[in-house]
Amino acid sequence: MLFTPADSTIIDTDPIFDKENCTCKEIPLYGKVRVIDNPYADFDVKIVEVFPDINVQKVEVAASECGQWQFVEYGEDFTIRYVDVFPDFSIRFVTVFPGIY
Repeated sequence: MLFTPADSTIIDTDPIFDKENCTCKEIPLYGKVRVIDNPYADFDVKIVEVFPDINVQKVEVAASECGQWQFVEYGEDFTIRYVDVFPDFSIRFVTVFPGIY
């Protein structure tokens, strides 16, 4: 993020994580998700308790809203890898109100 000197407005300069459209690298952040343990995952994510980039709700079917993830073993929409450093974005698991705020 950058601050413009004239009015101190925050300018979002992150081309990877798009909060407005709930995407990262132009991939929607909802749907079927497979967890893998190798560097070829679509996203590296860090689990946090406060100030996440996105709140994630685990669902069993119909993950169709921002932040709703259905964890699967195959047929995924995207893959993630859990990391402690240098994530693409951070997540917090919630039971209600998934999404970006």
